[in-house]
Amino acid sequence: MRGDPVERQQPPHWLPETLLLGVSALVLFTLLGQQTFYKTDGPDLVRMLHEGNLRHPWHVGYLPLLDAFRSTLHAIGIEPSLIRLGALFSACGAALGVAGFHAGLRMLAVPRNTALLGTGLLALNPGVVLFATVVEFHGPALGAVGLAWWWTCRAARAPSLPSLLFLGALTHGAFLLHSSNLFLPALLLPWFVALRWSRGTLRRDLVLAFAAGAAHAAAFLLLPRLFPGAYGDYADLATAFAREASIGRPQSLDWLPVILVQEWLWPLLPLSVTWLAACRVAALRPAVVALCIGLVPYLYLCVRQLVHEPERGAYLLPLLLPAAALSALSLPRAAVVALAAASGVAACWGWGVEQATLRRDYHDTVLEFREAAGGGAYFAIVGRHDEMATCFAVIAPADFAWIRPQAAMPREQCTEEVLAATRNGLLAMHASGRAVLLTAGARASLEDPAAVMRGEKATADVPPTERMAGPLFLADLQQRFEFVAASVRRDGTVAVWRLVPRGN
Repeated sequence: MRGDPVERQQPPHWLPETLLLGVSALVLFTLLGQQTFYKTDGPDLVRMLHEGNLRHPWHVGYLPLLDAFRSTLHAIGIEPSLIRLGALFSACGAALGVAGFHAGLRMLAVPRNTALLGTGLLALNPGVVLFATVVEFHGPALGAVGLAWWWTCRAARAPSLPSLLFLGALTHGAFLLHSSNLFLPALLLPWFVALRWSRGTLRRDLVLAFAAGAAHAAAFLLLPRLFPGAYGDYADLATAFAREASIGRPQSLDWLPVILVQEWLWPLLPLSVTWLAACRVAALRPAVVALCIGLVPYLYLCVRQLVHEPERGAYLLPLLLPAAALSALSLPRAAVVALAAASGVAACWGWGVEQATLRRDYHDTVLEFREAAGGGAYFAIVGRHDEMATCFAVIAPADFAWIRPQAAMPREQCTEEVLAATRNGLLAMHASGRAVLLTAGARASLEDPAAVMRGEKATADVPPTERMAGPLFLADLQQRFEFVAASVRRDGTVAVWRLVPRGN
């Protein structure tokens, strides 16, 4: 592909090698699977799965597919914890993305060694490794992107209307796993045209690309109307766009330079830079332009969503596939090997630092619970996202509960029956012999839920505490239970209270 982007010879028999690379990536990502959560989405996702709520308002395909993945593992006798389940799901998705990338290159008859090196650059990129090893949307979404990439490369060899319409269906599938991939056709369709640039069929290729884009757009516009229960906010686009515009963060293009560094140049090195080397290869310049076209809408989305909310390149992971291809095709082989090795070292170093810090925090929290329970069985009530993440990582879901739904409940919905249900549930826990524990974060969440929610996300648009039921629940608990300081930190602050029914 250093000459014609789509080589004239037939593609080699690539399947065994692709499967081997995919399995190797899966093993690597599984071994690096993190026992800590990345930010707040992961704990929310496993909580929703545990509660049986599979309807995410924006990334509507993730939870149903995760639930099917859990059922499949259960059928073969594998029962991982929820955090391991989510991390393994990400590993499988990212490994599929790596395999799809390699298959696409081989469909283009890219030389074997070049395809292997490009695949190494992609698989070892710190951004890919991060999202392949945590509970998040982006690892599984990368699998859908990899399939669409492979099909794009396949279609470039023998384009037809059915194959391009199917590409539109594949890009819609990627959108279902993460809504940022609504813009995936803006990356893959210019890439398709660039692959065929030297064939002299530009008009036909543009028509076919338009057909694929139209199929993607039609699916986005029509399917939420046909299946509103499965499409969350997208069943009502006015509501969806109003919610997207009300996140409370700056959304001006003045932030574009900041976002470019925050989400592309820094977290996704070296691929965020090395693809520019392809500019010096004339045959690759149409593909460089295609990547630039695809980068624009993804960066715009990041400006809309991620000012003051860094996501370490998550939204831009699809751009790494063409970036890895262009880097492998334009750089000397020794440079590609060195870059892949450096990427792997950087990814593993970052993984180790993050694990050491967060695991220590998780370990300390569990010790606090054990101290508060006197070494016996306990039921912990937690209130902040970091506490919930800790519990989902290291405690059985039956041993804790998140108080946020009660704390954030509209005050008018907090009837005596609702209060009694919570109170009686805790009394039953105590009667069964389990210590009932309330964390500092849970108490703070009940006292002033608005402050806690804004503290977790400074730009969150939340109602004032006076309109939420948290203080009512706290007052009811204080009337029925004594709050006994049961675990005190070195600075003298109470980490955990033990709730003892009054009169006991």
